Amino acid sequence: MTHLLTEEEIEEIGETFVKTAVIARQVGADGIDFKHCHGYLCGEMLRPANTRTGRFGGSIENRTRFFRETTKKIRKAVGDDSFLVGTRYSVYEGIPGGLGTSGPEEVIEDLYEPFTFAKMAEEIGLDYINVSAGIPAITPEIVRPTKNYPEGVYRHFGWAESVKSLVKIPVIGSGYSYLRDGKNDLKEPNPAKKSFLYWAEKNLRKEMSIS
Repeated sequence: MTHLLTEEEIEEIGETFVKTAVIARQVGADGIDFKHCHGYLCGEMLRPANTRTGRFGGSIENRTRFFRETTKKIRKAVGDDSFLVGTRYSVYEGIPGGLGTSGPEEVIEDLYEPFTFAKMAEEIGLDYINVSAGIPAITPEIVRPTKNYPEGVYRHFGWAESVKSLVKIPVIGSGYSYLRDGKNDLKEPNPAKKSFLYWAEKNLRKEMSIS
């Protein structure tokens, strides 16, 4: 039987996230990834399909409330600015009413809200953003492109670059495992660009030149 979480239950879940972050610091972790991707609870909260009434549904302001308030509590409870707090989120889920669409019944990609979320993450003091996409159990080829949809890698490049252009904090991309050693079916005229190593070295050179 389906049970709709009460606001009190949602707040209790938030407190559990806070306690977990504190434990992570106590055992020596450098930080946490406040996961908002791949169909899990926090990602569900962000969707336009979250039309519940009350403080945690409906408007983008309400749908991001859990994220904002819990992040603030984590920062306060940990009490250490060097402890990294970031988030991984699905910029486009590929389902009706999923994040990356314009409404509860829409499935066409519309990145206004995911981009709003990225800017919000920076504004509330997150240290990094990890851009992912899809839901493994429903839209696996969006999450992790394979030989069935190799061009999906380029979508991940595009999503990460778009988010990177909006914020100053570090942005981490996802969905690149198909590249591997370059032995893949990408229609890339430059064979070197088919390899994950090419892009890793390119980013390292860029970071070294900046520093």
